[in-house]
Amino acid sequence: IWGMWTDPAHRGQGHAGTILDAVTPLLPRVQLHVNISNGGARTTYERYGFVGTGELEPLRPGSDQRMERMVLSPRG
Repeated sequence: IWGMWTDPAHRGQGHAGTILDAVTPLLPRVQLHVNISNGGARTTYERYGFVGTGELEPLRPGSDQRMERMVLSPRG
């Protein structure tokens, strides 16, 4: 299990893509959680083949922010 968070001042510079390029070929199964309010991150993950599961959970206990689990669909 790993996580990443990008400071808003540094978003949109390709950091997620760099990490996904390095990690996804190495792992048989990849999943992540994306904040439902972060459309830019979701779009990036979808470009890599991730699909939303509809499974939501709070960012942390008591938080109003929601995270959706996304899984990497098999490449064909």
